[in-house]
Amino acid sequence: VKAIENNTLSSLNEILGIGFKENGAPKITERYPPIRDLDFLPFPARHLLPMEEYFKAQKAMRTGRRSFFGRRAAVLISSRGCPYSCTFCISNHLWGRLWRWRSPENVVDEIQELVEKYGVNHIHFEDDNMTMNKERLMKICDLIVERRLKFSWDTPNGIRADTVDEAILNKMKASGCIELYVAPESGNQKVVNTIIKKMVDLEKIAEVVGLCKKIGITVDAFFVVGTVGETKSDMQDTVNYAKRLRKLGLRRCHFHIATPFEGTELYEKAKASGYLTEGSPDCVKLEAPRVETPEFTCREVDYFFNEGMKANALFPTDKILLALRMLIADPVKLAKVSCRYLIKRQGGLSS
Repeated sequence: VKAIENNTLSSLNEILGIGFKENGAPKITERYPPIRDLDFLPFPARHLLPMEEYFKAQKAMRTGRRSFFGRRAAVLISSRGCPYSCTFCISNHLWGRLWRWRSPENVVDEIQELVEKYGVNHIHFEDDNMTMNKERLMKICDLIVERRLKFSWDTPNGIRADTVDEAILNKMKASGCIELYVAPESGNQKVVNTIIKKMVDLEKIAEVVGLCKKIGITVDAFFVVGTVGETKSDMQDTVNYAKRLRKLGLRRCHFHIATPFEGTELYEKAKASGYLTEGSPDCVKLEAPRVETPEFTCREVDYFFNEGMKANALFPTDKILLALRMLIADPVKLAKVSCRYLIKRQGGLSS
């Protein structure tokens, strides 16, 4: 910004971590080293934003995250980086592999500001690895309880289920946690370990889902199908595993189709093998097949994606809660959805 303001654009090559065009060609400078002391950073300048407008949008269900019945929600990032190497994930290219964290005191200070200054009563922790360090997370939970901060929270980017146990889940519940997301990715252990390279125990995830149901924390799960190296049988295993987790207490299965983002191992493998379909490098839609291998076609991946989503068939109580939520947030939308449903059931508009 200073270089632009002072019209000293010749110095751009010396500025780390930026991209620009030089004589019409793209130029990327050396990456800026990661900030290790995240406590050094100030809190987000929320006072410069129209916070009340955001809260209104949440109540009307017009934001990216669920509104939790119109609560005043905010996002908070307490750590950066991911040391893992999932083949489809771009996260460590953006944040780096070094996991860096804010101190529990610093995190809870920001929470206190959100609650007391902005009236926030729900927080989305957007970390990729919120539960990486148990002692740190337990300290955060203890400080929230000690300061008597009343709010609810969730982890919409997901946690690794093998980093939590019953004791820490109880502390999370006591501090306001109402919802967690886990990410098995596949229902086949071999795919998880050797193809996706996530190295997480699927039985441990099932155990955590059961513990959360017992404790009273809602759980959702992320799945991905269509990864290079998978077979149709592997994808069927994922659908079956998702159904199993639903029976154990999982609220919803979020299925996605493997997207070959440039820079990921998935992209490099697909490109080297000639598996990328037309438009793959520019695709950012997670529900569109973009890889075909000798094991599966795009249409077949679509089939397993749709089969996985069918695992989310709502139980009667879920339908009632969804209708109530829509009634509170947007009665007109509820009326439209109900009309479309009735028309479909009756077989046509004339009915």
